[in-house]
Amino acid sequence: MKINAIDKIFINNFLPQAESILIQIMARDIARKVEITEKDRKTVNLRSSPTGGLLWDIKNIKKTEKEIDFTEAEISMLKDQVERLDKAKKITPSMLETVLKVRDIKK
Repeated sequence: MKINAIDKIFINNFLPQAESILIQIMARDIARKVEITEKDRKTVNLRSSPTGGLLWDIKNIKKTEKEIDFTEAEISMLKDQVERLDKAKKITPSMLETVLKVRDIKK
């Protein structure tokens, strides 16, 4: 799956905060794969918003794209998390592109 720095942020936010040991191990493995690098931060000028949250410059986002290989179990977990967010009506406009990428991953 080809993801960029902003996808990495949203994927990390999709991961469960409280779950079984096995799910937490998978979440940790995914988090390691999508870790935001210092180069990512600088490239998109990632910074804190004065009102909370994060701000970034969209113009350089393509420069942060990277191919990430997820296992079938990780893909299944990410898809489950997106489905959970969708059912709870917690999909925001800023996360929509990442949600669609995850939803459309082929196993």
